[in-house]
Amino acid sequence: MERGWGSTNPIYRNMFTANFIPDATLKQKAGLAKLQRASLSSQNSARISVLRANTEVADLARQINVPTLVLHAEGDQIAPLEEGRRMAARIPGARFIALEGNNHALVEGSPAFKTFFREVDAFLAELER
Repeated sequence: MERGWGSTNPIYRNMFTANFIPDATLKQKAGLAKLQRASLSSQNSARISVLRANTEVADLARQINVPTLVLHAEGDQIAPLEEGRRMAARIPGARFIALEGNNHALVEGSPAFKTFFREVDAFLAELER
């Protein structure tokens, strides 16, 4: 990851982007690839990857005691849908919403984009009651 992320050759970041937002437009993918290199050093990228792989939050999730909404894309290429379902099941009273699409990150113009905001607005409106 350190060599690929920090390289002037964008192939590694493009591969990461293709998995992260496969349903995005070419312009959106190019923007994310550029943002990745500008916002995160190759060393920190590698550190985050190691931390992510070695961190377990299942027990912590059970301790959450606030209203929680978990949204997860059906075809997420980074974290499978079942992982989102499992996380929601671990959080007492959490609501789970499956979003249409394959993107790990929300992308404007995707089917999930409007659904995400509609669901979040409805969730927040319920909390205001």
